[in-house]
Amino acid sequence: MQKDAELLKQLKAGNETAFVALYERHKDSVYLMAAYTLRDRIHADDIVQDVFSALWRNRFSVNISSSLRNYLITAAKNKSLDVLKTKSHHNQYVRVTSEQETGTEVVDKLESEDIMKSVNNALSGVKSPAMRDAFRLVHIQGLNYEETSKELGISVETSRNYVWKTLKILRTFLQHPNNY
Repeated sequence: MQKDAELLKQLKAGNETAFVALYERHKDSVYLMAAYTLRDRIHADDIVQDVFSALWRNRFSVNISSSLRNYLITAAKNKSLDVLKTKSHHNQYVRVTSEQETGTEVVDKLESEDIMKSVNNALSGVKSPAMRDAFRLVHIQGLNYEETSKELGISVETSRNYVWKTLKILRTFLQHPNNY
């Protein structure tokens, strides 16, 4: 996988394939920022298109001093705030501009919430409650195997086995969610 800096260099040379790669890599983060700011999925999709269209239009002159991800998230937030500045969205604009979180913190939080939803959804496919509990204790609550075994009243080796088997199920589920 090429780094953003390499793809950005190719983009500046007019390489459409590099643009597509950057779009695929960052579209979800840009969308999450816009959707969070606007609370409107339709307008969020428009913001994604606007941000990437602007990147393509300005590809020869764009100067990005921070990470590309931060640049795109900031662009999405700014474009979203422009939408909110219209009279019909004024109250929402005031709410959003008064929040203290930065764009990347918001996107990171939303991405981790999405990951947790996926993990919890995948855990629902684990038949054994003891296996689910062992996994949650170790990987979500941060207990070690010994603490987990005491909590569940099982041996350390059994807790290790439960977590390993649950991880195996989760990997399969997360790689092929449509099969479940």
